[in-house]
Amino acid sequence: MTPAENKTLLEGRATAYCSQQAAAAEALISIASHAATPADGLQPFLIPLMNLLKKGLLALLAGAITMNIQAASAPDASHTSSAALTTGTTPIFNIFELGIQPGQSAGYDKVGRHNITTSVGHEPGTLAMYSVKQKANPNMAYMVEVYADQPAYEAHRASEPYKAFLKASPTLLTDHKKPYRLTPQFLGDRRVKKTPATRTNFVSVTVKPGQNDAFRAVVMPEMAQSMKVEPGVLAIYAATAQDNPNQWYFFEVYADEAAYQAHRQSPHFQDYLKRTGELLQDKSFTDITPTLLMNKGGLAFSAP
Repeated sequence: MTPAENKTLLEGRATAYCSQQAAAAEALISIASHAATPADGLQPFLIPLMNLLKKGLLALLAGAITMNIQAASAPDASHTSSAALTTGTTPIFNIFELGIQPGQSAGYDKVGRHNITTSVGHEPGTLAMYSVKQKANPNMAYMVEVYADQPAYEAHRASEPYKAFLKASPTLLTDHKKPYRLTPQFLGDRRVKKTPATRTNFVSVTVKPGQNDAFRAVVMPEMAQSMKVEPGVLAIYAATAQDNPNQWYFFEVYADEAAYQAHRQSPHFQDYLKRTGELLQDKSFTDITPTLLMNKGGLAFSAP
């Protein structure tokens, strides 16, 4: 819903609510007028007092509702459309593979949660941050990040949450720290709200020499179609290794297992499998489980 549509909806609800409160106030005045008789001498004072209270109450309600409507219809910097932030720029897409010290998984999650929720919630250029772990080895974690551009990434690196993460790292992490140097090819997402059923995938694909253009011509429209017609596909991010454009990495988020299976059976994905089978040299799948997933949503980037 757009801010203008949200404002219209709230105005309609506010009008109905004020009407209800006015009717309630009228009923209260009527009760008071019947309860106070001319004989007790209160009626001349009580009814004007109730009318005055009614006007004050409605004025307070109107003021509060107006403030809420203005707040709801104003842009929220922490949830600005990611698509608008990336117009004319090249986003930064990072994947870090991190070893967690034995017994430090909970501590890692705590520091990571602070970093993710604060950064995505308050940094306009931090578009998405996801913390996932290998199912077979929960002490091997991945941090997946998307930033609007290089200045946004540098702003995050200068932030308090990132510095707090760095400070805690020597205690929480092993020497295994592997950054994936990536060039983003496709970044598409909806607003992700993690549930116990949410599924995440991490896939690596190596394309045969001389076949990268053919592979790209198939996979790029397939990902765009998935985001367009499949509501259960919450995010698809694809990037190539900076030192090897034939090495592709895919990070995907699905609402649940059913959404993932529906995606696999979709006509566009089946067409992708059929047309790329002979183009691939290798394909590997890392079984991961999501720990914390947070994004702004609305990201739509395709490399030229």
